[in-house]
Amino acid sequence: TLFTGAVSLKWAFQAVEQTRAVAAAGIVAQLGFAAGAFSVRGPEHVLRLPVAQLAGEAAGAVVLGAVFVKRFGSLLPSLDWRLWRTLLRESAPLAVSTVLGTLLFNFDVLALAYFRTPAEVGLYAAVYKLVLVFTTVLTLFQLSLFPTLARAYQGQHDLDAIAGRALHYLSLIFVPLAFGGLLFAPRLVEWVLGAGYAAGSGPLRILLWSLPWMALRAVFRIILVSYNLQGLDASAMLAGAVVNVALDLILVPRVGATGAAISTLCSEFIILHQSYRSVWRKVQPVFVLKHLYRPAIGSVVMVAGALALWWTPAMVRAAAAAGIYLAVMRFLGAVRWQEIAELWTAERGAKD
Repeated sequence: TLFTGAVSLKWAFQAVEQTRAVAAAGIVAQLGFAAGAFSVRGPEHVLRLPVAQLAGEAAGAVVLGAVFVKRFGSLLPSLDWRLWRTLLRESAPLAVSTVLGTLLFNFDVLALAYFRTPAEVGLYAAVYKLVLVFTTVLTLFQLSLFPTLARAYQGQHDLDAIAGRALHYLSLIFVPLAFGGLLFAPRLVEWVLGAGYAAGSGPLRILLWSLPWMALRAVFRIILVSYNLQGLDASAMLAGAVVNVALDLILVPRVGATGAAISTLCSEFIILHQSYRSVWRKVQPVFVLKHLYRPAIGSVVMVAGALALWWTPAMVRAAAAAGIYLAVMRFLGAVRWQEIAELWTAERGAKD
């Protein structure tokens, strides 16, 4: 897959903001992987997974190559050493950030494998998958926000307005997820993974509390990259990785998967703090708390309402909790239908 990732042309389409081809190639790749995943019936079939992933990603790369040739003409390899030197110099901090980001999860697993049992490794990896669903969405959000922020760097857009709107909606979505996990994590684990993973509800509750920090730091990290400050982004990731490794070594031997989850929560907060501080000092002040207090109030009311309905089925409580939260947000003025309509109109206009 290192080869298929290297030959993929998705970066070219992202650069010219033609992301439909990238989305189509991603769907092709995931369908190829899914075909292999759903064919697994036991340990003897495990080799089908990497083969299916390789085939899916290769097919996605072919799709992008075909679309590229159709839109832009033939593609011939060439070497421009001056360009390569520039790319390597500017992308090195991004590569460091990527490696450190991978370390944040993988060291949790390595620590669990060294200090605890294989069963606990599997438990933590399984519940972490529920968090990865949201982190994937945040990664896609960063990619979609990057061109607009790059234009803000060139003085074509107002950074405060862009960042403010992004922080507003991310807070509305991710703050209640953290509070909701307090109530519904056991049911979520049982529904998605099965009753055998019930012990993972405790670590999942903690991991869900890291989601708001992940969402907010996603904005500040992409601001740093957009403003050509990727070195500061790498510094923030390094600080988070150091905290993660230190806390894993302290907590995992004592409390296992729960300690790994606490380590993740603390490291995500450190990354948010460092990237936010860098944006404030090197770019411009961007206020965060004003976007958090209303979702926090709504989430507290949501939890209280769900607890009052403890005798009802879990699905009913979940639906009622969502309704309560939306109602409170509407009452506090955090959700305005006119604003959503304006976003839709702006999106339609951008497509036209």
